[in-house]
Amino acid sequence: MAETTLPDGPRQYLRVFRHHVREPISDAQARVAREREEIAAERSAFEAFRTAVADLRPVTASPSNRQRSVVSLDSQPDQVERLCETFESTVMGVPHYEAVYDESLSEHMLAELGDPAAAVVDSPTNTITPQQRSALLTAIDRAIDDRTAYADVLAEEATALATADSAIKEIVEGLDDVLIQDWYKAEFEARLDEIIRDRQSVVHGRISPSPIDGRSLCVHLYADQPWTFPVLTAVARLHDAVVVE
Repeated sequence: MAETTLPDGPRQYLRVFRHHVREPISDAQARVAREREEIAAERSAFEAFRTAVADLRPVTASPSNRQRSVVSLDSQPDQVERLCETFESTVMGVPHYEAVYDESLSEHMLAELGDPAAAVVDSPTNTITPQQRSALLTAIDRAIDDRTAYADVLAEEATALATADSAIKEIVEGLDDVLIQDWYKAEFEARLDEIIRDRQSVVHGRISPSPIDGRSLCVHLYADQPWTFPVLTAVARLHDAVVVE
């Protein structure tokens, strides 16, 4: 029976039922999309900061200290302060910074760049040596690479969610009632099992470049939801809602 031939009451019930089943996946897709936007913004911010660090140039040593070589932003003596300002306007300037991190400049710089950042911030001369610049560039490259790899993981998650949603949508759109015939039970459950197997293969087969594995990724992404695994939740909702005649 096509939905368009149903009275308003049953038709509305089917719409609510289908939305209820697919809601965890649609919410997960929105969350992943937001995370991808944030990671892309952070990667661009680090790239801009890297450009500023890479543009540092040596300053001619003073006659009394020719053995010491330093690097300066536009040959100004307050280069550490200016570098921190650049970090604040780029890396800390992403729209979601306060909502996600909300750390002080020194806390965030140390968390992202480690010892190289600490050496620069604690410089008693407010100058940056070539060795410090090199270490900073290495740390920045690592931050960029981490976000590039994480972006790939998120892209995989987005594809997996879309695949699962398509499979579940096909099932629920094919139902004109939550009552199914006994002859369809085996096929119905087999289709749900296939969706679960495919999803578990993605989650358990995911090898993340960071400490976040497949399960931990779900815990991280969906921490603000009442569920941790959106596809399994959608399948469970569908299974529990259907009654076999």
